[in-house]
Amino acid sequence: MNKQKLNYFIDFLMLVVLVVNIFSILNRQRDIHEVTGYLFAALVFIHLLLHWRWIAATTKSFFRREGQ
Repeated sequence: MNKQKLNYFIDFLMLVVLVVNIFSILNRQRDIHEVTGYLFAALVFIHLLLHWRWIAATTKSFFRREGQ
């Protein structure tokens, strides 16, 4: 699986898990809410790892002084 497809898959999975998480708390299903919360946190971590080079480059350019 190439990186673009992997990013799309992770992002789509994050959306699905977040929606399930929100509806589970509205329906008072705390066990499902807890599991999907942990799963969402893990997916966010993976998402950040996959985009780490972009995050580092953008942060570096943001804090760069004018004229450098």
